[in-house]
Amino acid sequence: MKKFSVNSNSKIASISEALSFIREHLKKYHLNSNEESRANLMAEESLTHLIEHGNLKEGGAFYVSIKKFFGRITVKLTVPGEKFDFLETLNPGISFDEEGMPAAYEAIQNILLHSFEDRLRYSHRRGFNIITVIAVRSNRAAFWLTLTALISAVIIGALMKNFASESLCSAVNSIVLVPFNTMYMNIIKAIVTPLIFFAIVNCISPFKNFSELGRVGLKIVSAFLIKMFMATCIGVGIFFLLQPCEGIHLVASNPAVSAASIPNSDVIVNIVPSNFLRPFLEMNMFQVLFLAFLCGAGLLTI
Repeated sequence: MKKFSVNSNSKIASISEALSFIREHLKKYHLNSNEESRANLMAEESLTHLIEHGNLKEGGAFYVSIKKFFGRITVKLTVPGEKFDFLETLNPGISFDEEGMPAAYEAIQNILLHSFEDRLRYSHRRGFNIITVIAVRSNRAAFWLTLTALISAVIIGALMKNFASESLCSAVNSIVLVPFNTMYMNIIKAIVTPLIFFAIVNCISPFKNFSELGRVGLKIVSAFLIKMFMATCIGVGIFFLLQPCEGIHLVASNPAVSAASIPNSDVIVNIVPSNFLRPFLEMNMFQVLFLAFLCGAGLLTI
């Protein structure tokens, strides 16, 4: 973060210096010409907007910082001032004054900012107005964050296992990990069933007829079965290679009913639920899939 001091004789010079700082640093990230031009334009108009609504007194300062995080490049502009409704000020419906250019300039400025509204984030903290300009979005940010979290979890778990005491590991597990794991699994269970149901209904309903659905559905099911087979082979291969459960003996308190003892006719009959809500409450995925296909087919017919 760089600080730019302002006084009554150098406000314009300080703004120009800040914009030069932004342009020079954005060039280091090797943006294409369109991204670089758009980022500079958003930063210039946003900074001018903040200065107009700011409270820069003699000897005051504003701050500019540029960050790159997992491919996402942002320009953060921080200017002291009272909180204002940023979105409301972007209303492009401002009258043009025939005698003065400020009204026309303000209208053009607001139109430009309004067109980039989805790339601007406004906040007000501790007497500062802050606009974050998203210069470049990253389509893989979620992937890299997830991968980083997985690798970090493996490293931290290995370090705790080898260097931390058993009592500390037990305390961290019972106080921190188990509650968070329970909450995470509960929210996953609450989301996954409705998500699958509405996703399937939404996929089936747009088709024109059942013949078109059959052609596309056959391709989708074939691709799914191939990927499922590949994933199963990879999982079984890694299991036999690493042997994660070696030396662990589990004893079931209640012997499970053997799958071979369940007649095939009962499996097919039980796919059809007797209650619409029960499959969602019990997370019976076969019945949820049946209801989803039934509702999707009904919408397609209508």
